[in-house]
Amino acid sequence: MHISRMLPVCLLAGLLMVLAGCSGGGNSLAGSGTVSGSVLLPGEAMIRDGGDMTVGIDGTELATRPAADGSFRLTGVPPGTQTLYVISGDGYLARSVVAIVEEGRETNVGNLELVNAGWIAGMITSTATGQPIAGARVTVINDLAAEAVAILPCPIRVTNTAADGTYTVRGLPEGAYAVTIEKRDFAPVSLVIDVFAGRTTLGDAALTPISLLEGSMAGTVYSITDSGETTPLAGALVCLSPLGDFIPGPMPVETRPGEMPPASRVYYTFSDTNGWYQLDGVPAGDYLAIAQRPGFDPDSYEVTIGDATIAQDFKLRPHPIEIGVVVGTVTDNETGLPIAGALISAVNDPTPVDTTMNTGSVVGPDGDIYRMYAVTDEQGYYELKAPVSVNAIGARASGYQPQTQPVVIIPEGTVTVDFTLAPATDERFTLSGRVGTKSEDGTIVPVADATVYAAPYSTDPTIMMPVIIYSAQTDAEGYYKMLLPAWGTYRVYAVKGNLQSEQVTITMLGDVVRNFQLRPLVGL
Repeated sequence: MHISRMLPVCLLAGLLMVLAGCSGGGNSLAGSGTVSGSVLLPGEAMIRDGGDMTVGIDGTELATRPAADGSFRLTGVPPGTQTLYVISGDGYLARSVVAIVEEGRETNVGNLELVNAGWIAGMITSTATGQPIAGARVTVINDLAAEAVAILPCPIRVTNTAADGTYTVRGLPEGAYAVTIEKRDFAPVSLVIDVFAGRTTLGDAALTPISLLEGSMAGTVYSITDSGETTPLAGALVCLSPLGDFIPGPMPVETRPGEMPPASRVYYTFSDTNGWYQLDGVPAGDYLAIAQRPGFDPDSYEVTIGDATIAQDFKLRPHPIEIGVVVGTVTDNETGLPIAGALISAVNDPTPVDTTMNTGSVVGPDGDIYRMYAVTDEQGYYELKAPVSVNAIGARASGYQPQTQPVVIIPEGTVTVDFTLAPATDERFTLSGRVGTKSEDGTIVPVADATVYAAPYSTDPTIMMPVIIYSAQTDAEGYYKMLLPAWGTYRVYAVKGNLQSEQVTITMLGDVVRNFQLRPLVGL
């Protein structure tokens, strides 16, 4: 199944920050660091004899196999924000996380539990000639389809098309991905594509040639103290976005029928070890120039690009973040026994968070918030660092109902928050209905072999919803039926080919009947 829709590829400052240090992310930084950790199979089982696994840094030749106990260590990693990937031999188990790498230091990413994964593969051609385009850059960023991405770095995969215009990205955990294709002298294109476990999803696209007057912008990015002292700042993102196009915190835009989303005109690079950057090949026009890096306040200016090189420096001021520690235990409210492997989630607002501060396994963006994780040990104990802006944390464990607790973080202090989880109910209700589409004469006709998806959903950001998607196929008359756990809330929609319905939120307080109308996806 190929589920995709056009996405305005305005890769703005927030989104582009995740590219720092990744393939295609600009200049390499001098020196190197080390990344280490361990690989676990689904269910936190240890791999044996290293498994048929590859661990690597995306966009580099750095790769290794885990040791017999699942541990790995990669040396010679360029400093900056890097994407670390783990992929099984068949590409259908994988995990990707962000590693903040510093020169001369070791970054331990902890235990990486593999999840079910699939592939994206496609061919890139020219709209003018129909011929394949070699050397086009394909950027894949996960989980952009459902929610917007805030400015915290998230895993990114980058590759280039081969001589025949084809590309393949293996080992992508199930979910929605923004796939952006770029090539000099062509207008970029971006799609949102759903990836399913054990399957390859098509990601074909056609690029339109462009011919514009071009100029350049160059300068130095500095770190500035309160006293006014400046030092060159390496690894800062510098990007140009046409005035009027810039939106802080990029998000997929659902276009109206018949409307095409705007093409991306954002240009970006990264400062080198001397803080120097240069952007070439920028079409003439008025732009917002912005430089930023995690842990610093951004600096921006309005500039005009002509047919020459303009000079523009940036000064970024560090911003401290007050941090505290939350500890506690998670137990069964009936037996009082500890619950191992429970997931603890702390949520922060859109204030940037230093990803190196967390003691949990992962820090990542989720919509316009930052989510931090911790996992309980065999005694049900957890420990999590979090900024003082966090006011609630949640707990979830397999077979239990999730729970949220308020919390007040004490700067450089420790607070205790315990959870007692109630066992989940086995009761289920039926979701059923009919899927149709509008014919040329305006009547609704049933659609056979459409797929209806239902995914657990919560408006409480501290609750980590399980990565489960229920589905059902329609019969010859367009009818479908599925059983869903009672009392839960779900995001539900129907798909067939390039047809998709609107997404609706349904709470299963009893049996529910819901019909869906399929419409063409814009941009296909």
